[in-house]
Amino acid sequence: MDHSEGLDSSDMIQKYKNLFANIDCLSIFNAHTVKGSIYFYTYICNDDGLSKEELIDDQSVLDASSSCTGIEIKYQNKHHRWIAKLPQSLMILEYATKYINVRNTSFLDNDGVNAELKWLDEQDQEVIIHLTMSQDNVNWKVTRYIN
Repeated sequence: MDHSEGLDSSDMIQKYKNLFANIDCLSIFNAHTVKGSIYFYTYICNDDGLSKEELIDDQSVLDASSSCTGIEIKYQNKHHRWIAKLPQSLMILEYATKYINVRNTSFLDNDGVNAELKWLDEQDQEVIIHLTMSQDNVNWKVTRYIN
């Protein structure tokens, strides 16, 4: 994503607002901070026909996102973790989207990304959502919602 698009892109905010509204968790837009975690994976099909996620070990994947947002993204055990305001967190998700789209350039590619976002709602209760995106799901999908 080009730095000139800015952190307050109304299209980006609206896209995520629609996603979060679908699961009735708009409280994220009132959160003081969001804790995020992302990992990238490749689906590997074994000889026995079973598939599994193999984590992609690339510490530099979100460097441009960190530079653009000014948010420190820590890399631990093939996971990228951060604490930020919502606009910066959404920007990090956008960079993850760009990375996966670049990796999935042919029908043979089967890479994906999973993300977890945590925040406190108006009653100071922790809310957690898990998001996923892959070649089959070109938009973020909510896979788990804990409130």
